[in-house]
Amino acid sequence: MNIEWMAGFFDGEGSIIISIKRPRTTFLVARIGNTYFPAVRFFMRFGGNLHYVKRIKGYRPMLVWMSSYADAERCIKALLPYLVVKKKQAQLALKYCIYRRKMHKNGYGQGYRLPDSTVASDLAYRKEMSRLNHGRRFIA
Repeated sequence: MNIEWMAGFFDGEGSIIISIKRPRTTFLVARIGNTYFPAVRFFMRFGGNLHYVKRIKGYRPMLVWMSSYADAERCIKALLPYLVVKKKQAQLALKYCIYRRKMHKNGYGQGYRLPDSTVASDLAYRKEMSRLNHGRRFIA
């Protein structure tokens, strides 16, 4: 399995999300789940964690790889040149990472209450990612 194959697999089975940790904090998540465990394990080269999911009778168990923050960014950067379906989500995710680094550099998000303008920007990134993932509807 090479990086091109991984990108194709991620295009079909993966997801890129900007999630909410607390009411005023967002973070980047990349994840992929499948019943073919060797393919999912291959994503561990970027870090992250594996979760075994036992499913209801009649369905095979699934392995889920999930990463956040720097691990998710590293994965998305590596896959981006080969992504087709999730290319816009990946580009937005990397733009979001640059924005979040700038906020941390300015001292925000390090145990201090985030300014309302920063929270509004975070939620705008999240809303745009949701739009790209789900079409026109926004999942709150």
